Amino acid sequence: MATPDLTAIDLHHAGVPEMIAAHALDLGDGTFALVDPGPGATLPRLEAGLAELGLELDALGAILVSHVHLDHAGAAGALAGRSGATVYAHPRAAIHLADPSRLLASATRVYGDLMDALWGPMEPVPEAQLRVAEDGEAFVLGRHRVHALAAPGHAGHQHAWLLGDGRAFPGDAASIRLPGQDVIMPATAPPEIDLEAWPRTLDALAAARLDALHLPHFGVRGGPAGGGADAVLEHLERVRTALQAWTDVARAGIAAGEDDAALAARLERFLRAELAAAGVPAEGADRAIRAAIPRMCAVGLRRALRRA
Repeated sequence: MATPDLTAIDLHHAGVPEMIAAHALDLGDGTFALVDPGPGATLPRLEAGLAELGLELDALGAILVSHVHLDHAGAAGALAGRSGATVYAHPRAAIHLADPSRLLASATRVYGDLMDALWGPMEPVPEAQLRVAEDGEAFVLGRHRVHALAAPGHAGHQHAWLLGDGRAFPGDAASIRLPGQDVIMPATAPPEIDLEAWPRTLDALAAARLDALHLPHFGVRGGPAGGGADAVLEHLERVRTALQAWTDVARAGIAAGEDDAALAARLERFLRAELAAAGVPAEGADRAIRAAIPRMCAVGLRRALRRA
């Protein structure tokens, strides 16, 4: 998953490999950027990965945050404070990066005693280092031209970051597809799932004629050795199909009067059947369930369908 100027750093979230990646991008001027640096809890692992690449925080010039969920942005404030890097984010994401107190309070209500172990601290980004990027805005980082593409669906405050050479960092717009498992798992955890906006985001990504998608969960789709633009389009279409299938499963459970626990069980049964049909062994299926978190996805889909 490395190219001469881009490396995915496996953050080994909760000790599990290939669940969350941060991406280090060489800017060609002696500095580098990080895309979605991950949770505060995995900051030591990120620093170790950077050291293995010979990178020091003094050379961190930019942090690109796709959205402010803790698995993507939790470490951004600590890194910005220590390096002086500029943090680029969607306008709504920037509000929570500057003051993460509401975000942390909400997450603590969900995760309780597991909060610290799973996600760790989230420090505020110094406001002088925050750079709001509007939809459609382009800017230059070293030798790279970066385009901000609003990518609602998983989160209303999400940007996909597109490079001028056809590579893109789509956040969770392109969903979860673990290495060695040919199954798409839409990231539908609450609170902002928008089932009408998400297909439009997939349309926009397809129209961008991208050559590679670098997924935080996990790996690269397309690229020179992976089918290029055709593989990107295939992946995006499969995300669309999977999102519709998961929505149909949730809709059926809601129509049957199921509570959240029963709805989550229904969604997990569906996903396990898909994984089994794809030949994923039991251990791999358990890992996929851990990545997808059906109980959270069921709640997100219920809320989205209620609003639709």
